[in-house]
Amino acid sequence: MAAKKAKKWSKKIKTSWEPPEGLFKQDPKTIAYAVASDSKDLRQAIQRIRFYVNRAGSNLSTERKRTMDRAKDYVRFLFDNPSSLAQVRRSSIAPSSTSLSIA
Repeated sequence: MAAKKAKKWSKKIKTSWEPPEGLFKQDPKTIAYAVASDSKDLRQAIQRIRFYVNRAGSNLSTERKRTMDRAKDYVRFLFDNPSSLAQVRRSSIAPSSTSLSIA
């Protein structure tokens, strides 16, 4: 008898935010800019990245997990520096055109 395949809990979750196609395959800065510009606060931005990581589960490579952690660091930087966040929200800045540097 074949084993019953477990259903994924994350399929049941409905969100109002749809990330742009392929966003989470981008570099950390691009992810951070996109998530921060569409989030009302730091908590929501971090939750969006965390949800992606949880949904990917064991299918997410160590390298991509590191990328997501780095994206969360950039998001924190953006929310800690209101002028940077305001600049991101005012325009659709490409990450390479802005000097975003965190320690």
